[in-house]
Amino acid sequence: MKTLHNLILHTNIPHQPSNAQKMRSEIIEHMFVTFLLQLRPQYPKLFTEVKAKQILNRIFGKNNGNISVQAEESIDNIIQLLYERYPDIQYFHNHPLQEDRGVQYPRIQYRCHRRKLVIVVLQEAIPIVETWLSKADWNSWITYKNIVHKKESFDLIKILEKPLYYRLMDWVAMNSDNYQEWQHKILLKDRLPILERALTGQMRRVASSFIEDSTWENITAELVTINQTKSVQGYHHKDIAFNVICRSNIQLPPCLAIGKSISIGYGTLSLTRWQGEVSRHSIENNTEQLVYEPIL
Repeated sequence: MKTLHNLILHTNIPHQPSNAQKMRSEIIEHMFVTFLLQLRPQYPKLFTEVKAKQILNRIFGKNNGNISVQAEESIDNIIQLLYERYPDIQYFHNHPLQEDRGVQYPRIQYRCHRRKLVIVVLQEAIPIVETWLSKADWNSWITYKNIVHKKESFDLIKILEKPLYYRLMDWVAMNSDNYQEWQHKILLKDRLPILERALTGQMRRVASSFIEDSTWENITAELVTINQTKSVQGYHHKDIAFNVICRSNIQLPPCLAIGKSISIGYGTLSLTRWQGEVSRHSIENNTEQLVYEPIL
């Protein structure tokens, strides 16, 4: 069992799923500019011969063209100082500073709700997001003035004896390997095991990100219904996404998502009102106890 600290920030900034990757990139760039502006007064000599755009180009792996050796050295020093002073900015893009740590479950996720941007922040990423928004230029396009609702909570993640039923939306289930396997199957009965293996693996992956012992190995997951299959824009290419009802013997709060591209809003989940009950009396009693208020 694990208590998950999470922060949900609803904004008034227009957003739509088709713009998900662009929105994420713009937020990350805004974050870098915000913290670079905090460094500049402390190290004015380093910033004398370089522009913010050149620093951002280096961070994002873009070509800066012909610039002086001194400018190159200044850019390297600035980026080093940036990550030394604010190491937790790595949570915005989820590229770890330590090569041996590996990519972890995204602590910051950028979602869309009613055509507005929602930022979901988990655990250790909460302080750096609060710092970013508090230090952002008040005249820039996103600061605390754009937060219309803020919800902070502590929710449980735990393994259960009986499964819970979830509504899983825009679930990008497959990687390149199981997608190839999926394409070679024609019948739905042959394709379902592929999805259920992916579902179980992803449920376990989420749990293992927060539960330190090995109990997550006991997690199982099954599909109940597939309500919709559609094409969505993931990272750099199109993906197949599913809207499904599934069940699993793990209790997950709605701040979490599963599958691919979750940092840009895919794979959100919430408990269904129906939890497998067979009588009206049990439905009325159990749904009040089990159903989380959806965040999206």
